[in-house]
Amino acid sequence: MGNFRDGIAVLFGCVFAFLVSGVIYGYNALFKIMISEKAFSSLCPPDGPPNDCQPQILRLNLLFTVSISSLFGCVIVFGWLMDRVGARLTMAFAVVLFAAGTALASLGPANDAFWYVGVVTWAFTSPGFFTTSLSLSKLFPDHSAVVTTLIICLFDASSGVFFILQLLYDNLNISWQHLCWGYGVLVVVVGIPTAFMLPGKDNVESIDAKYDGSRDPSDEPDDFADADDLLLPDIDEVRSLWSYVFEPKYILAAIFMAVFSLKNAFYIGTLGQQIARIVPEGDNDEDLVNLVFNAVFPAGGLVSIPISALLLSFNRQRDYNIFGFVLLLGIAHGILNLLPYLSTQYAAIGVFAILRSLKWSAFSEFIVKHYPLRLMGSLFGISNLLFGCFTLLVYPITVATEELNAGSFFCANLVLTVLEGCMIIMPIFLLRWQCLAGRELQQL
Repeated sequence: MGNFRDGIAVLFGCVFAFLVSGVIYGYNALFKIMISEKAFSSLCPPDGPPNDCQPQILRLNLLFTVSISSLFGCVIVFGWLMDRVGARLTMAFAVVLFAAGTALASLGPANDAFWYVGVVTWAFTSPGFFTTSLSLSKLFPDHSAVVTTLIICLFDASSGVFFILQLLYDNLNISWQHLCWGYGVLVVVVGIPTAFMLPGKDNVESIDAKYDGSRDPSDEPDDFADADDLLLPDIDEVRSLWSYVFEPKYILAAIFMAVFSLKNAFYIGTLGQQIARIVPEGDNDEDLVNLVFNAVFPAGGLVSIPISALLLSFNRQRDYNIFGFVLLLGIAHGILNLLPYLSTQYAAIGVFAILRSLKWSAFSEFIVKHYPLRLMGSLFGISNLLFGCFTLLVYPITVATEELNAGSFFCANLVLTVLEGCMIIMPIFLLRWQCLAGRELQQL
């Protein structure tokens, strides 16, 4: 009966992850709606072009930057709360906040301040959903990689929610206010039951013990089976949060993800502008590429499910392989993004759709399998606070690109791609650490 209930919890968790957890990454579609609703249009000169008001675009980019940074920064708040009161109550609290943010966003056309409050609320409540949902991975020790992949990939696919709202807004003439209220009601109806299916605070110790006890070294290659025990925490040893935080592998994993998050946030926030610099004036290819991005991005989350699940499952104790594959995919995306052709931009969008889901699946499963549930929320929170600090750089990089580099994104993309390449230190470190640990055990 317990396994059936846990399975239903995963099903509800996956549906809800799609509905809310990563909707802010559909900002490209929301951007179009906000332009139509004349958000921040007071910044535009009355005699200027209607669809090319740079002050308005920069303000919308600033809103995206603040939203993404608040998403990362608030993981530490919801993570701390999850460790104190459990995943169940934390998600219920996040559902209420998200619904309130949706109601406020519906008032955006009346006052620009409501756009700020509503959109940022959507962003900063996201951690209350995906962090708590990842606790479901601990319920299935032998298949945690699959559950983690489902949650993360549907988190990415949820960017398609705003695309769906945009289609309804453009084609069915449904008002923005009615879309928001309908969406808010759906979130509450699905979210509250989902929250109360998550593990409670009183279940944490038993879940950690079950997960730790399921590890079977015989499932791994002989060269690394014993070494893995040095890389995984001992559930019987009560360690403090900071003893985990200052582990080299945690620090490097956090830096690795921070660099990739900066590049990814910059790409999402400026894609339309980057394409506009490539296509001839008056050409409709920019709208086509944006349409492809809005459709392919969430679809990539779904396509990534089998890819990520297989990669993580077959390399359960080989983190260096997982992070190495993410690195190669990131560099491939960066190179495609540097080339000034529409064909390579289409390819870059396709690679990015898979890359983003894969990197989050890799990092999330890294936390799930190496650290106890009792501290998992805080460990996610501290790392995501670093990611948020890095993504704050998106806005100044965008402004510098416009003002200092005549709107050319080549230099910014090149620097960020090179920075990603430097992250090769992560898989090298993990491989060397595991090899040295294995040799040390063989000598004992």
